[in-house]
Amino acid sequence: MKPGDIYLVWFPFSNEELSSFKKRPIVVLSEHKSFNPHDESALVAMVTGSESRVNNPASGDVLVEDWQNCGLVKTSVIRTSRLWTLETRDIDKKLGNLKPTQLSEIQSKILTTFPELKKCC
Repeated sequence: MKPGDIYLVWFPFSNEELSSFKKRPIVVLSEHKSFNPHDESALVAMVTGSESRVNNPASGDVLVEDWQNCGLVKTSVIRTSRLWTLETRDIDKKLGNLKPTQLSEIQSKILTTFPELKKCC
């Protein structure tokens, strides 16, 4: 698991009970071992193919340029405002990976979305 990898994972619903999950794609932002060598988690961003989100992206959303080759089934956006700590046990399967230029764009967008991170990181 490395930055830019796209996985299908069990993602919790934000508007339902904590026990409700849905399979959805995510993009890895950090290697799980970068937090703690004994920790099996990674920082990820939510990916959505919602037509309304793709057609009208929010300021923190990044359109996936080469979505077919990334393993996605339709045009999708990466939601840099929707970050999550993934437990590796929640991974279903790897779909593909982003081009390095797209990963750099996402990392820059995260720092724009969360400018306070520039001070601490």
